Amino acid sequence: MKMNLSEIYLKEVYLKKFCEDLEESLQLAENIGNADLSSLLQKADKIIFPRFGIKPGDRNKYFIGGSAHLHLYPEVSALLNDKPGDLDIVIPGQAEWDYLAKYLDHNKIPYNKEELAQGIFRPEGKEGPIEAFREWDPAKLDPEKYKDTRFTPTPVILRTSNRKSIGGYYFMPLYDIVDYKMKLNRTKEEKITNLLAQYISATDEKEKQNIKNQILQLFAGNEVAAKSFLAPSLANKVKE
Repeated sequence: MKMNLSEIYLKEVYLKKFCEDLEESLQLAENIGNADLSSLLQKADKIIFPRFGIKPGDRNKYFIGGSAHLHLYPEVSALLNDKPGDLDIVIPGQAEWDYLAKYLDHNKIPYNKEELAQGIFRPEGKEGPIEAFREWDPAKLDPEKYKDTRFTPTPVILRTSNRKSIGGYYFMPLYDIVDYKMKLNRTKEEKITNLLAQYISATDEKEKQNIKNQILQLFAGNEVAAKSFLAPSLANKVKE
């Protein structure tokens, strides 16, 4: 079902409010999250950041895209019931990509020149878990399918993600993660949008927690588990 402009606006307002509440209620892990994410970041410290001539603490140079941010929170990571399998680092600046090409040539490190010209760098080949991109564009997954889908532009995400670092790194905000994931799955988007409206109108904290858990489970793709979080009184409100 295609939403009209007013529905899209309300969805964005509801989603921003939900993500703000979610971030405030969650406790960050004592370190940089789970061991898998920590391992990926440590590897990026060696094969990504120095090759682009930047450091993890440099502002407005990069952001870590995808779902990595979610794994910083043990509560969310447990609900997702998976582990971060890869690390997508978005580095928009042309100067950094020019530095990368010179670094690789100078140090005689093999790389795919065609991919580099397209703003893609895979330091460990196509099977490697760490990749760098010049642009954040989920539409490239299926250009024809998502040609009319509006994703948050890279410069906007770079600005919002760099307002504060977490564990010394800059991550894509929760809002942008949930927003793009929803847009990649329109069926899921309608269900989550419906639940967001319920979340905003709920006054009981237990009810809000139940709805929050269900949204996270739907987001993770586990609809059976998601429904188990619903209070019985809410079950008949969920659109199928």
